[in-house]
Amino acid sequence: MTEFVNISKKYGDKVVFDNFSLSVPEEKISVIMGESGKGKTTLLSIAAGIVNPDRGKFVHSGNISYMFQEPRLFSWFTVSRNIEAVLPSDKKHLSRKYLSFIGMEEDSGKYPRELSGGMKQRVSFARFLAYTEATDANLLLLDEPFSSIDENMTAAMIEILKNSAKNKTVLYVTHNSNEAGLVGDNIIEL
Repeated sequence: MTEFVNISKKYGDKVVFDNFSLSVPEEKISVIMGESGKGKTTLLSIAAGIVNPDRGKFVHSGNISYMFQEPRLFSWFTVSRNIEAVLPSDKKHLSRKYLSFIGMEEDSGKYPRELSGGMKQRVSFARFLAYTEATDANLLLLDEPFSSIDENMTAAMIEILKNSAKNKTVLYVTHNSNEAGLVGDNIIEL
């Protein structure tokens, strides 16, 4: 069971959620859409345990993997080291596997400053997938994961995600309705 139960959250005077409940379909990709400021990122942050609700709770059993909206790469690490940094020592080999998936194995020795915005986001995606496999995460949270990636590469990344997300529950935030249609089993409007 994955659900938000009577969640309330506000920042200062701004109420983002007031007694909000949602049951998330298990082993499906649920796309969360809505205008800016509606709480999409807050919802994912509550699910990840990064933000505490003022009231209510999030219920989920198992490990969680989160891909943030921005790449959050360590500037002093190479591409491969950025992926390895989140992996247990016996799972470091997953770095090569997922760099190959995203077509960046030849860039493994580069530093983030040598990459375009789209390439950084692809590395972040590879790190997310490697962490998902290494921890056997069963809840995947993605916050606008492909916003800096061109349309053709986004389609390829979506296929990789769909294959990696089999038998997993996914909450996927996007503003792009075309992308939502490609990736989602269902759409949740906030």
